[in-house]
Amino acid sequence: RLKKSLEDLDFTVTVEKNLNSEYLSEAIEQFSKRLAKDKNNIGFLYYSGHGCQLNHQGYLVPTDVDTKNRVKIKHHALSINEMLDTLSMANNRVNMLFLDACRDVPTGTRGGTKGLGQLTSRPKGSLVVYATEAGKTAEDNSNFIDALIENIQQPNQNVKDIADNISNAVADKTGEKQIPVVFYKRLPEVVLHRLTTPIMPIKVLSDENSRIIKMITLIKKIDKILLKNKDERVKNILEKYKKIIEQYLIIISSFAAQKSKCQNLENIYKEQQRNQISDRQLGKDVVLCYKVLETSIYNFDDMNKNLENLRKAINTLQNMVNTLAEEKEAWNKKLLKSPPYNVTCRNPYKNLIYPIPSPLSKKII
Repeated sequence: RLKKSLEDLDFTVTVEKNLNSEYLSEAIEQFSKRLAKDKNNIGFLYYSGHGCQLNHQGYLVPTDVDTKNRVKIKHHALSINEMLDTLSMANNRVNMLFLDACRDVPTGTRGGTKGLGQLTSRPKGSLVVYATEAGKTAEDNSNFIDALIENIQQPNQNVKDIADNISNAVADKTGEKQIPVVFYKRLPEVVLHRLTTPIMPIKVLSDENSRIIKMITLIKKIDKILLKNKDERVKNILEKYKKIIEQYLIIISSFAAQKSKCQNLENIYKEQQRNQISDRQLGKDVVLCYKVLETSIYNFDDMNKNLENLRKAINTLQNMVNTLAEEKEAWNKKLLKSPPYNVTCRNPYKNLIYPIPSPLSKKII
């Protein structure tokens, strides 16, 4: 479970099992070398097994070390302080050690004592979490790793908060019979699962419905003008404007639908967080959804300018068409009142040229 959780957080995971003293030391050396390849690397080491203390120092116990023998512990068990020193030589960004190793192991009066001792080495950029307090033993249960997996999956938490939350979770679950202890020194701000929701401009997020209404109103106005208009040139211009507005309407409607989808996903994700459920894939879907939404607003400023210009042009054309209709009606009335010999007179308004405004300040269609 832990391997899968770490891989979801983009860690490269190596699992080593049942190591003797030689292979355990070699595994730590190789781990340090891999960390040294990039100063921004984040080291994460989880050890589950037996541990003991000797002269107040903590040791991880390989499979071939007898904890009843002080000499074997000192020379063949892995000193936690020395392990930290080895990892610090990588000079990478931060190293985190989670030691689920405070087990009740067989010990003798001449050997190591139960539990793990305090740290004497605390290199900067290091975080160490013991499964329980120094000198105490932890039951062989899953409380520590369960809390570890749950908390590293929580978004937007720095590693110090993760460590403290693990300690509190285990202490609460065990009635403070087992209290993990946290040590760190000069830790940088590190977030394992960063979830960022792009902040969209307030206007873009709030007024798409009003824009849709304005566009529909403009389209209806064009249809009314077309019913009165008899000029072919005006008709062509209005139909062109109508197509542009309809295209804008498709864009803004798609945006509104995408926004609604993002908000629904985000609400589900927040509800899961409130219920202490972590779905990393859903978190990624929320971020991706907002990124798609963000890319769709690049031309909204141009759209606003063009719509305003279109509105002014349509109003101008509407006034022209209304004026022409009124003048034509007045002319027809004049013809009816005139003597018969004036009926064939030419309409003085017939060849009147009406200027057609060009509303598009920038072509984006």
